Order: sequence, then C-alpha cells, then structure tokens
Amino acid sequence: MTVTLQTARAAVRERLGESRPRAWKDTELDRWIYEGCVALARRCETLQTTFDHDLAAATQSFTMPADVLRIYRCEWQDDGETTRYTLDYRDFNNADAVWWTSQETSQGRPIMYTMWGFPPNLKAVLYPTPYQAGTVRIYYYRVPMSWADQKAASAEWDTPYATFDDTILEVPSGWEDAVYLYAEYCALRKDNDQRWQEAQALYMERENGLYEMTRRWTDQPGQAVGGNYPMANAWLYADDGGGW
Repeated sequence: MTVTLQTARAAVRERLGESRPRAWKDTELDRWIYEGCVALARRCETLQTTFDHDLAAATQSFTMPADVLRIYRCEWQDDGETTRYTLDYRDFNNADAVWWTSQETSQGRPIMYTMWGFPPNLKAVLYPTPYQAGTVRIYYYRVPMSWADQKAASAEWDTPYATFDDTILEVPSGWEDAVYLYAEYCALRKDNDQRWQEAQALYMERENGLYEMTRRWTDQPGQAVGGNYPMANAWLYADDGGGW
C-alpha cells in the first residue's frame, strides 16, 4: 500500500484531534512525518537498494552514494565481461594484511575493498587498483529520499507528482502507522502534552516489531554452504581429521 504525504498528514491530524491547522502547522507535521520515515530506515535498515558506479582503469577510490546508511555487499565487473566478482571487505587497518606496502602500486582485478570517512562523503578503496575500467555494484541500506528530491526526480518519470502532497512515504507497506505515531508524539511533546509518552511508547513498540519481523524479508533460515554438503560447513566433514 502506498501512502501519500497528504494522507499521512490527515491521519496524524485525526490522531491529534485537529482537522485543520491550529496548534500544529502543516510544515511541522510534514517534517515529523519525514523524520519518522528516516528513524525507521535508520533503525530497521528496511530500505535496500543497489548503485552501479563506473570506475576508470587505474582509479582506486570513489565516493559511496550520499544516502548510504550501511554497505551490505560490493561486486566488481570488468567492462565487456559478464562475470561479477564479489569483493571481500576489510577494515582499513586489517587491509594491511592483504596489500602490505603495495596499496597504491599493485594493479589487477579487485578482490577486496575497505572504507574511510562517513556519509555523505564515505570513500571506498579497492585493491588491487583496477587494471582496466569496470563497474562496482553496491548493495546498501539507505535513508529515505526527501520529498523535495522525490519531486525533482519525478520530473523525469512518465507521471510526475502533481503536487507536493502527492509524494509517497518511503516506508514498508503495513507499517505506515509507525510514522503516524512518531509524528504524533513529536507534536504532543512540543505542546507539553504528557500523552506524548504514550504515543512514543506505541511508536517504539511498532519500531521494534518492524525490526524483528523485517530484518530479513523471509521467514526461512539461511544455510551454510560447503562442498557437496550444502547444509554444513566444510570443516564439519573434512577428511583431514578436523571434522566428522
């Protein structure tokens, strides 16, 4: 279910018992609604996306997307090839065990990456330095796009938003009420209405529920893969005496 800003604002006003702006301006409610979307994305990491970055040969570092919360996975693909290679991650200091003193001198197909800085200027460093041009595909968790940016982006789509109120909340379907509760408790807290504590408690309950239920978008367990025994790691059944 998609919910527009206008629908969300009306839902929050209904909860506050104020059908028309009196104690709280539309701009205030809009800001709190957006902050609620950001709070859910930050805590629950539900907004997942990918980003392809073209990298020239002999270029080792680049800036990650500005809306990144946390990186999940990186892949490398040489130009003109169809094979993608998963890059291992190393913390910056631990990368020394891989590149030693050849961080900037070795060239080849990248096998690992590390990062330094913080969003929106988080830098990624590949190793070895790409010997030819290619594409880095980044899988990451992101913050919601602001409604102003959504409107700007919609101008390039077939059906742009007619008004600012038509922009869509970036929140998982079925969890919109968590955003309403966030805006409600912010509004009541501003008004020194002690009911804000109840609204906040209900919001935290929804947030925790979202975190537990949608941390992974499946109810199926993961599995360890190894050799011809896909349900167990290799060390469990190795013939060298180290396993079963």
